[in-house]
Amino acid sequence: MQDDTNDRLDKLTNRVGFEFELSKARKEVIDILSGIPDLTLVQQIDASEIIIDKVERVELFMRLPEASRLTYVMHVLEKHGHI
Repeated sequence: MQDDTNDRLDKLTNRVGFEFELSKARKEVIDILSGIPDLTLVQQIDASEIIIDKVERVELFMRLPEASRLTYVMHVLEKHGHI
């Protein structure tokens, strides 16, 4: 029974850590988007909503080289009908 409790605590701890890291990454996405001069404020808002909606998009965006991020953002905006 104690092993089961320990497993649950480990899963909970991992989940809390994951949520914290994801929250931090979401803030970083918004900060990065606000620093891209070629984007309007509306495009920044739309892109942030689209990107942070899925963990996979956040991870991809954060791993892209800085020079590729504008291209990715424009692609995402176009794909979701915002351009």
